[in-house]
Amino acid sequence: MNDFIKACYDARINLLRTWRARYAPSEYPRKTILNLLYETLTTEKMWSELLQYFNTMDYSGNRQAYQSFSEAHEFVFLRRRQVQVNDVRPILDHQYNSRSQVGNLKIDGIRQRVTGAEKGDNKQVEELEFTYVYYSLAHEMIYAWAACGLLGLSCEEAYQEAADLMFEGIDYSSFVSVEAAFGKNAGFYLNSPLLGGGRYKPQPALWK
Repeated sequence: MNDFIKACYDARINLLRTWRARYAPSEYPRKTILNLLYETLTTEKMWSELLQYFNTMDYSGNRQAYQSFSEAHEFVFLRRRQVQVNDVRPILDHQYNSRSQVGNLKIDGIRQRVTGAEKGDNKQVEELEFTYVYYSLAHEMIYAWAACGLLGLSCEEAYQEAADLMFEGIDYSSFVSVEAAFGKNAGFYLNSPLLGGGRYKPQPALWK
């Protein structure tokens, strides 16, 4: 699973670089956070469905809906895109302006950082970028976890497949609890030199 997480990390860093090139510095902070909220709201909306993946059975009573992780993950990815386009995109701006928190992401504080970053505070830009990568990786791990459910694994077995760090007391029925657990794994991957972690390096200053 480390190769999967590395690929997800590299993709997120490349997205940040793409957005830096595409948007003016005053637009970039809000665009970055809107993309993060886009992902977080999608997971929130899909949560009940993701849990059902751990109870899927075919006509013969077999709990393994797919034969490989790549097949299962492709199914989850396509469902994710459908929910994003049909359910999340139309409400994204309203949710950004009205919600105080989604999962563990505190939108009130994020909006304050965005305001500072838009006015030239590079420290706030850096914090927003780290927040984007941290939560995005956590959500990629959640989708990998859910894909393992389609392979017939239990919630706990799937967590052990998708995560490096084990924690007691995870409530697998709770989006907030599972997101927090995978967030700790994302933080470990980004910051710790153990197990191939410690990869995160801040981007160059946005405001010159």
